[in-house]
Amino acid sequence: MKKIFTVFTLGLGLLSSVHAAEYDRNKLTQAVQAAIKPLVFDTGLLKVKTRPDWFDGMNFNRIVSAARDAPLSDADGNKMAKRISVKNDSQNMTLRMDTKKGIVRYVNRMRNWNYETDGRSLPVSDEQAYVAAKSFLSELKMPLEEVGDIKIVEQRGTAGEAVSTPGVQPSVPVNPVFPSIPSVISDKPGVSVNGNVSTITGTSPIVPGLLNAFVAGNEYEWILSKMALVKRNIMVQNEKTTETYAVPVVGSRAIIAVVNKSESPVIQRALVKWPRFSMDWRLKMLSPTIVSTQAIGVIMAEKLSDADKKLGEFSRIEAFVAYSSSSDVPASVSQAINDEELSDDVPSQYRPVVILNVYPPEKSSSPPMQFAIPMAS
Repeated sequence: MKKIFTVFTLGLGLLSSVHAAEYDRNKLTQAVQAAIKPLVFDTGLLKVKTRPDWFDGMNFNRIVSAARDAPLSDADGNKMAKRISVKNDSQNMTLRMDTKKGIVRYVNRMRNWNYETDGRSLPVSDEQAYVAAKSFLSELKMPLEEVGDIKIVEQRGTAGEAVSTPGVQPSVPVNPVFPSIPSVISDKPGVSVNGNVSTITGTSPIVPGLLNAFVAGNEYEWILSKMALVKRNIMVQNEKTTETYAVPVVGSRAIIAVVNKSESPVIQRALVKWPRFSMDWRLKMLSPTIVSTQAIGVIMAEKLSDADKKLGEFSRIEAFVAYSSSSDVPASVSQAINDEELSDDVPSQYRPVVILNVYPPEKSSSPPMQFAIPMAS
């Protein structure tokens, strides 16, 4: 999805077509207003109190303890660095923490899936993965009341398309841990997402002991891990009805890989981005009319390809309310768990926004676009 922000920059993309057309303003206005009309512009969105700093007292030993890993030495466990690596006979870990950005990163390569020791599949059930992920978050001392939906998906590796030629010894990796398989749940080319199963294709890792089983055109799949994709919500009390409802936090998430080692589910790697939640008390709600007008102006600034213009400009526009800060990027299933390219900006305070998803016409090759329009200023 092509993501664009108004006040907050989410990343910009340009249409590839040389020729560009404009949206029909009347058609766009009707669609935007229809999408925004059902949303509740509730002043309760501005009443959420600043949350306690769950990072208080954080150190590397808390991270490895949450992952139920062996404790670090006092020198490593209490270091105040942002990143450390620990490598010895029993540990091969990379740890990262950033108290200002609310980031925790844990990787234990000794827990990587290994064909020779782990077999073809890892019998970790969805329930086991859910419990392991929830326990990890709890022992990190994260605010569990902010944990939203936890979706469990399978991460699968595909091996194949390797040819054994008589008299020729192909090169094989010494380590049978499949280093060439990316640790990613993605909708990028080469990866297919079907329901709760993500299959990684296009890689041809050769595993010692299995070479003769590979023939051209054949593929073999293994379940590498169960991935817990954790969303963040803030509970808001409606000012008029006093009912509470969940509002998602854009760009804040946790991704946790659970594997089976010694017949027990363990965390193999995790990425958490969960900054402390706070808002500027001076914010005032904007009216739906102002938000709609801003949204129309921002979308109108995007040029259409001639092809999309002929196909009808867009198929539909959807809207929902969320919280966002200026340094956040919306997360989706395509976010890699081992992605270190996180924003270097310290997150600013949050504010409520309207997220607008603009879908291209049917039969269009253009990606959907996403806009975020501030609901308060």
